[in-house]
Order: sequence, then C-alpha cells, then structure tokens
Amino acid sequence: MTSQIMHDLEQSFLARGIKRGGVLMFDAPNTVAFIEAARQQQVPILGIDSFIVTETITQPVMEHTLDLSVGALPIDTWTAAQRFVRERHNLGLMFEVVLGDS
Repeated sequence: MTSQIMHDLEQSFLARGIKRGGVLMFDAPNTVAFIEAARQQQVPILGIDSFIVTETITQPVMEHTLDLSVGALPIDTWTAAQRFVRERHNLGLMFEVVLGDS
C-alpha cells in the first residue's frame, strides 16, 4: 500500500479516534467504519489489536487480538475484521486496525 493511501485513510478518521503512543485507536462503531473505508480502497486488514484505554493507561488485551497475517490472507479480510469487532462491541475496548498492502 502506498503510504499516501494509509495517510489519507488515517487522516479522514483522525477526529473519530484517539492517538496514544503513535497508535490510532477507535471505539467499535468507528472501527467498523474504518474497516469499511479500507474495503472501499481495497486495502486488506492484517489484524486488529484491542486495548483498554483510560485517562492514565493504555493496556493491550491479548485475548482479544485478531491476526489475519498468518498463512494466506482470506480473500475478504474486511468481513472477518468487522465480525471480530462487532462480537466485542460491548466490552468497552478500543481497537487498532493493522492495514496491509493494497
């Protein structure tokens, strides 16, 4: 993926998320929307990392991580990623979307 596409995607969603330690994270509804925007650009999803975020901490939640980069990528990474996020929408997590090359 060109860095310009990634930059444009992130910039278009920057106001909808939070950035901690250089990582852009979204709540569940905005993560699903970000994934849909990536689908529109044909940018595959390599994974989703989940975090508990408060005013003072950013804690990864390893048991709620999706890794689509192992082995061959599924043809439709977007649906798998959206399903993963929707299944966790009521946990109060923030999500980082890891993008692949388009």
